[in-house]
Amino acid sequence: MSILLSIDGAEHSASIEGQHVNGEEQRLAVRQLNKLLMRTGVYFTRMDLQFAPEAKRALLTTVPGSLRTADQEVLLSYYSLPRAALHGLVVSAEQEMSVLGDAYVDPRLGPFARGEDGGDLHTVCDALGTFPHWYEIGPEQPVEEPPFEQLHTCTSEDGTCVNHVMSIFAGSCTWWFRQSDRLHCLKVSCDSQSGWRVVFRGDLPCAYRFSRKSRCLHQAFGPAKWSLCGVDGGSKPTHWP
Repeated sequence: MSILLSIDGAEHSASIEGQHVNGEEQRLAVRQLNKLLMRTGVYFTRMDLQFAPEAKRALLTTVPGSLRTADQEVLLSYYSLPRAALHGLVVSAEQEMSVLGDAYVDPRLGPFARGEDGGDLHTVCDALGTFPHWYEIGPEQPVEEPPFEQLHTCTSEDGTCVNHVMSIFAGSCTWWFRQSDRLHCLKVSCDSQSGWRVVFRGDLPCAYRFSRKSRCLHQAFGPAKWSLCGVDGGSKPTHWP
């Protein structure tokens, strides 16, 4: 598994073998990349795939693009994070929930202590359908270019953005994020034992692309209905690492 980060004109990378991910050198490399990336409003964390039930592991070992819809639903249900876990990721990312409850909460309980913080966990996008969403990218190039490969934000009619958690199980995914008129790039690649989770808010302009033979669970939560809004007329990155 590997990470490639291009930020402020400099490239940074880390290659991590699943069985050695807990080594001090690997932890320091990942921590340093995350420190750089969090300045742009993005956070990532490793996802261990070794200890899932055998039936789920068997589904994950199939070639991406070959799963039946019913099997995709099984994995989506099993790997979709509950509200408390999503709260924890947003706190670790030092980001804000876009939708908060209005009930009183004791400050000693920390951020996002209300049960309704985070908004709706099942949402609908005008261009991408329902979320959580399971992506199965097969070995063939898609016939049509998906709209998320253009720079966009994700907001509701009143301007409330969603919170994104994207879990990559196989293959790789590349994101371009725009901050203060600068584009930053993140690419994560998986191995057979590990995946990645990437956390960011929908008000951060971004575009992303999956490699062939990729799997991803995308959780977009907050407002119940939201739109994919093109930035700069839906401009696209000029290259994808």
